[in-house]
Amino acid sequence: MSLREKELISGLQLGNKATFDFLFRSYYSGLCSYANIYLKSPDISEEIVQEVFVRLWERHCKILIHTSIRAYLYQSVFNGCINYLKSVQTSGFKHVDLEDVSIRNELLSMDLSDNEFSNIFSEEVEKDLESAINDLPDQCRKIFILSRMDNLTYGEISELLKVSRSTVKTQMSRAMSRILKQMKKYF
Repeated sequence: MSLREKELISGLQLGNKATFDFLFRSYYSGLCSYANIYLKSPDISEEIVQEVFVRLWERHCKILIHTSIRAYLYQSVFNGCINYLKSVQTSGFKHVDLEDVSIRNELLSMDLSDNEFSNIFSEEVEKDLESAINDLPDQCRKIFILSRMDNLTYGEISELLKVSRSTVKTQMSRAMSRILKQMKKYF
């Protein structure tokens, strides 16, 4: 852990508002994008991230961070997404598009300890994920990016690329399968 990282953690634990504001400005949009990969709902993703920051501020003096703040925040958002998906699944509430059964089931089946999870969000993992996405066949990669990064629905992608909705679903399933297979070593 770098000296800067230790200073940020210390500032946060002491309730330094400037430190909290810095962390919020530095990570908020990235965390929202990350949550949206799983939830496919920008509004719900923002709610999850906001809840993470509220809890971070409310519990700042009790927080113990042994890895990096970044890993801690991403783990917290991941847990928030999992909890939300579980509540959606058990309540039968269908507000979120959960067409990607493969990723939902993969996320719900993961049983990661804090230490295992902290390692997932290292720069190496991000590079591996980027590589996994780049290794997808052209159409598959294009559809994955439109869905997961540009937040388009399957119907919108179908119209944009002039392919059937079924093709979009199939390509997304293939993309998720390949990416999860390539990233499996982290789980």
